[in-house]
Amino acid sequence: MKKLLLLLISIPLIFSSCKKEEENPSNNNNLNTSSSIIGTWEIENYTEIDEFGVVENITNIETITSTNENVGPEEGERGFFTVGDTSMIFYGYYNNIMTGMDIREYTKDGNIYYFEDVQGGYLTITHLTNTNLDFNHMVLEMYDNISSDPDIPEIVFYRTTLIGTMKKSELP
Repeated sequence: MKKLLLLLISIPLIFSSCKKEEENPSNNNNLNTSSSIIGTWEIENYTEIDEFGVVENITNIETITSTNENVGPEEGERGFFTVGDTSMIFYGYYNNIMTGMDIREYTKDGNIYYFEDVQGGYLTITHLTNTNLDFNHMVLEMYDNISSDPDIPEIVFYRTTLIGTMKKSELP
């Protein structure tokens, strides 16, 4: 009986002495909840990749015919995203004068924000902290059938991808 009592007392001590493993935030790329992205973010840097190409519709093989790459922002150029619960507003500035504003409604799936009114448009958050945000943003600008044979369509596309970083900010 004493051995049973000793065994019953020692089992909880053994388990309580085991260290519980902590979740490592680096395993989820430091992604936080959607409320973490809500607010205003200024684009610190980006690489813009413009791709022109053709998709053969039957085989769905994509061929890139030309690529153009730009790095920004340029001197005097500033860009801001203000993120709300269901929409993002992009503000463009040049020498602190607003040059444009674009509002996009979105739906969210994990760390991907799909823009409802842009064909193929979405923003993927690749790293997020309280003060910094890394992103990929892709928009399919044009998608037209150029084939002379209606049974074998060829689709021409123009795709823009932005890869960059933002910091938590206020509008100027």
